[in-house]
Amino acid sequence: MRTLRSWFLLLLLLPLAACAPPPPTPEPPPPIMPREPNIKTRLNDEELVQQLQALSFSEVRLAEPRLILFRTEAGMLALRNSDDGNLQLIFYGSGVLCHPEMINVWNRRHRFSRAFLDERRDPVLESELLATGGINGERVKGFVNLFVSSVKEFRSFLVERCE
Repeated sequence: MRTLRSWFLLLLLLPLAACAPPPPTPEPPPPIMPREPNIKTRLNDEELVQQLQALSFSEVRLAEPRLILFRTEAGMLALRNSDDGNLQLIFYGSGVLCHPEMINVWNRRHRFSRAFLDERRDPVLESELLATGGINGERVKGFVNLFVSSVKEFRSFLVERCE
């Protein structure tokens, strides 16, 4: 009898349970962001020169305020230090004639740099590191190393696809 009553209650309450709104889902906790050492909103020119020298690049020099030139195995690069803390790396591929369509091919196939023809129609490759989330030596190191790899690939691309 008791079992019959339990079944009867279950049959009565089951449709009510289906109509009840679901319990609220708890908010997920905020993601735990790794704490990186020495995060700053910007690095000054002297700090950037020291970073590049620590990465064993040669001929590191401050050409003018906010513009650092340095030599890598991929060639001579320029690092522009913007007022807002963002960094821009630039490679100038002078002396190469390249059709704009070939530059477009590069840009379609590569994500972390962009190529264009400057006013003299020389190919240029550049990339930017935004300082929005902060900047430190490790981020600069990763940025420069990735760009050096891109420049090597870009130079090969120019030899293969341009005159």
